[in-house]
Amino acid sequence: MVALGLLGDPRAAPCLIEVLDSPVAIIRRAAAKALGRVGGPEAIEALTKCASQPGDPDLRRSSLQALRNLEAYSADLVIADALFDPAPSVRIAAAEAVADMGLQRSLPYLRQAMNYYEDEASSELAYALGSVGDREDLELILREAMRCNSMITRRRCLLGAAKILGVEHEVYRLFMTEGMLRDQVLMQKVESSQKGFKRLRNALANYSNGDEKGALEQLAPARRFPEFRLFDQYPVEELFLVAVAVIERSNGESPNSQLD
Repeated sequence: MVALGLLGDPRAAPCLIEVLDSPVAIIRRAAAKALGRVGGPEAIEALTKCASQPGDPDLRRSSLQALRNLEAYSADLVIADALFDPAPSVRIAAAEAVADMGLQRSLPYLRQAMNYYEDEASSELAYALGSVGDREDLELILREAMRCNSMITRRRCLLGAAKILGVEHEVYRLFMTEGMLRDQVLMQKVESSQKGFKRLRNALANYSNGDEKGALEQLAPARRFPEFRLFDQYPVEELFLVAVAVIERSNGESPNSQLD
């Protein structure tokens, strides 16, 4: 089956589809993965059927991943429905498909699922929400970020928030710097700001002293950035980096704009 998948010949689809009914779970998953490489209408139809059936989370997850690989937009509502699967691994696979494919019709499903579940899949749903949602979804994403216990899941949420605000790549680069190097990068960004310098400098001083909540409080009154008031309500660790990226982007678009 692996070889058939690597060949990528749609003529192999009927054979692989038969194997989806195998009593051996690992074989069913291998068949779904191979169909994700083979492609074609038959493969998408069979994978969509498997992805819509709860009860076999491993096969459902593999089918969702295969549909994502095939960019099967016709399966968007099946993918959205999988956001409510009891198995976190299935919800993660569905959320990854939503984010990668930009499945807008999944938006109400994401919002509801995030309000319903609180587990290891929630940060991936938060990122997906950032991919297809709007600024009204920032609070839901930040609320999940506050709940996160690990740096990886927290950052995934923050990247979702950054994506909504149009600064995902800038924030990701900041995440990749640490310690004194990060402080130097942030200082450079502050110095490049044309206006609102004092407020941003004070915020950076608080951040450098380990008072990120104080840094966000400094930025909260900025009238040009109403989302900063929300940041102040949810002082998530490293959220200040998102704020700096937003300010820098705004200054790049309007060099003479003021922070206040």
